[in-house]
Amino acid sequence: MVSNDVEKLIPGQGIIAAVLDIQGKILADIRILCAESYLLLDLWESLKDKIVNHFKRFLIADEVEISDITDRYRFISVQGRNSRDLLEGLLGIAKLPSTELSHTEYQTSDGMTRLIRATHTGE
Repeated sequence: MVSNDVEKLIPGQGIIAAVLDIQGKILADIRILCAESYLLLDLWESLKDKIVNHFKRFLIADEVEISDITDRYRFISVQGRNSRDLLEGLLGIAKLPSTELSHTEYQTSDGMTRLIRATHTGE
């Protein structure tokens, strides 16, 4: 159970939510990113096993699979007023995600890369 309505998300959108136990106690804060046919959950590494096990314990739908794909992703954060221009120039992408937690995938020589708008400086 999470604190926000995940069903309203469309691909390319994301939200911040709290993972709740059966009594409504907060177990973790996470970012939930909606892709075309799956959801990505971004949470602190130290909470990963606890939260994955929690979700698996309450898994009801047979068509849902929970997988740890941590090893498929690396993170880099680019912050500041010139970050948009820098990323557009480096990546050659004309349309970067524009709203908080919006995201997109683009092809690189190493494979697909997900770019997420998640500001820590307010810019």
